[in-house]
Amino acid sequence: MATPASPSPPPARLRRRGRLDPVRILVYVLAPPVNTLTRTCGGCTCDRVLLRFANVLRILYIGCLRRDQNPLHPGHRRKPQTEFADTKTTDDNIAPAPAAPPVFRQPAMTDDSRAAREDDRLSKLGDSVLGLILSFLPSFEAARAAALSRRSRNIFAAVKTVSLDQGERPIPDGDGFWPLPIEAPPFGNVVSAALLARQRRGACPLRELRVSFRDLRGLNSALVDQFLSCAMQQAGDELHLDLRLRGSVVCSLRRRRSDPENNDEPPCAATYGDHAHDEEEDEDTASPPADDDARPRAIPAPTRLFSCVALRSLRLGPCRLDLPVAAVDLPSLETLLLTGTAGEQVQRLVAACPRLADLTLEACAKLTTLSVLDKRLRRLALRCCHELTAVAADTSELRVLEYKGVVPAASFLTMHGPPGRISSCTLDFCSEEPSDSSVLRGFLELFTGAEHLHIKSTYLGSSAAGFPLFTSLRHLELTGTSPDDDTTVAAAVSMILQRTPSLETLSLFFLPEPQSHAYDLCYDDEEAILDVPQLRYDRHAALGVPDGREIHCLRQRTREINLVHYQGAVSQRMLAKFLLGNAAVVEELCCAMAQGTLWMQTRLMEEMRGWAMNKSARIIFV
Repeated sequence: MATPASPSPPPARLRRRGRLDPVRILVYVLAPPVNTLTRTCGGCTCDRVLLRFANVLRILYIGCLRRDQNPLHPGHRRKPQTEFADTKTTDDNIAPAPAAPPVFRQPAMTDDSRAAREDDRLSKLGDSVLGLILSFLPSFEAARAAALSRRSRNIFAAVKTVSLDQGERPIPDGDGFWPLPIEAPPFGNVVSAALLARQRRGACPLRELRVSFRDLRGLNSALVDQFLSCAMQQAGDELHLDLRLRGSVVCSLRRRRSDPENNDEPPCAATYGDHAHDEEEDEDTASPPADDDARPRAIPAPTRLFSCVALRSLRLGPCRLDLPVAAVDLPSLETLLLTGTAGEQVQRLVAACPRLADLTLEACAKLTTLSVLDKRLRRLALRCCHELTAVAADTSELRVLEYKGVVPAASFLTMHGPPGRISSCTLDFCSEEPSDSSVLRGFLELFTGAEHLHIKSTYLGSSAAGFPLFTSLRHLELTGTSPDDDTTVAAAVSMILQRTPSLETLSLFFLPEPQSHAYDLCYDDEEAILDVPQLRYDRHAALGVPDGREIHCLRQRTREINLVHYQGAVSQRMLAKFLLGNAAVVEELCCAMAQGTLWMQTRLMEEMRGWAMNKSARIIFV
C-alpha cells in the first residue's frame, strides 16, 4: 500500500513576520489564476464578474506583499524565475505587470532629523517669553492656552497684562421682552478671578490692567477695592491701570447744535457714545432687571489707589474720586486721564504727581481753574471742560496740545516758558465761531509756531477771518461741513492758504450735513444711515473759483492734497477745482468719495482729472 505524500509546506508569501497570515491565505485561496477561470467559465456575465473579482483580489494580495516580493513596488528587482512558480501556472497569456513610473524617494531619516521634526519649538520657549506673547491677547483668549498641554497649565501666571472687556447686553426680541440667559456673575468678580488666577508659584509681576465696562451694574467700592488691591500686590516696578466705560464722550453742545429742539440739557454735560440713547431705548422696550435703575454712574476709586508708588499711568472714566484726607503721593505717575470727574479733586490729584508728563481731562464738571506750572508736560488735552476759564501751564517741554470746547479768549491759556515749542495742535470747536474774529485770532496766535494744525469747526473754513500767519506750518487739516449752496468755502480756504507759506500737506474732511428730524425717523440704526447714498452731481452748476496765482504754497510748496468724504456738492467741486487748478507742484491727490451711483463717481473722477494743473500728479480715488 502506497504511503500518502506528505503535504507541501505553505509558500513563504503566505507568511507575515514568520507566521501564517490568515488574510493572505484567504486572498490566495479565493483568487485562483486568471487562466483557470478563463478555461472553466465560458463567456457568461456571471463568469466575467467572478473574473474581475479575482483580479481585484490578486491586486490586493500583491499589495500586501513586502517590497522584495511585490512586483508593482518601484524598488522591486525582478528575479530570473517567475513570481508565482509554485502555483503551477505556465500560461503565457498573462501579461507582465507594467513598469511603474519613476517615483522620487526621500532619503531615509536619521535619528537626529526625526528628533528635530518631532520636537516642538514652542515648548522650548521659556515661560517669560510665552507670557509676553500672550500679553498681547485678551485675557479670555490667553487663559485658554492652559488647555494646550500639561506644561501650559500655569502659563497664565506669566502673563504681564490682564485685559478684560465686558460682553454686550442681551438683545430684546420683537415683542420687547428681554430673554432670560444664564445668570452671569458681576463683571467685577470676573476681574478679581482673573487676578487671583495669576497667584501661582513663580508668577511674574503684573505690568498692566485694562478693564472696559459695558455698564457699571453691580459695581461697588468694595468690589473695586478688592481687585485693585490684588493688582497692586502683584505689581512690580511699574503698573498701568485703565478702568473706563466703553464709548467716547459726546459733547452736549454739539448734540444741541445738531438738534436745536433739545435745549434742556445743561451746557457742561457730556455722555458716552454707546450710552447716549439708553434712556430712549428703555422707554420703548421692557426694562432690564430692576437693579439697572440703581446702577452707579461712576467708577468708585478707592483711597489706597492714590498712594501706589509703582503706578505709572492711570486712566479712569467716569470716576468718582475719593482722595484721602492725608497727603496724596503718586511719585511715579506719568500719564493721567480723567473723565467725568468733579473739579474739586482734580487739581489736588494733579498737584500730587511730580513726574506728570501727559494730562488728559474730559467732561470734568465744576473745574474752573487748572495750574500745572510745576510739571514738565509734553502733552495736554482738554476736552469738553466747558466751565474751565483759566489754565496755567509750563510749556518749556510741551509738544502736543488738544482742545475741545467753545472758542476761548486769549487769556484762557497762560503759557510759561519759551514760545513756539508746541509742534502739534488740535482744536475742536463745539459751538459756532464768535462774530468777533479778534477773539479767535488771539487764541490761534498762541500756536503760530506749530508744524501740524488740525481745526474742526461747524463750517469748513469758518476760521479764515481770524486766521493768523503760520510761518512754520507744514501740515494743515480742516474739518467741517460744506453746504451745497455755500459759495464762500473756496474763498475762505484761499485766505487760509495765503497765511501758510510753508504748507506741504493739505487735508480737508467734509462732514455730512445734519439731517432733519423727520429724516432720522426713517432709519433706526447707524448702518442704515451710512448706506444712504450721499453723492450728488449737477453738471449745469456754475463753478466760479477765486484767483490763486498769488498763493505761494500752492505754486511752490504743497506736495499732497487729501479730500475725505467728497460728496460732489457745488461748494466742494468749486474748492477742488480751485486747489487742483493752482497746485503746480502737487505730486499726489487722494480723494475718498461718499457712497453713490457709479456714473456719478465716474463723472466726478473725470472732472477732477481735467482740473489738475500738474498732469503728472498721481490721483487716487477711494
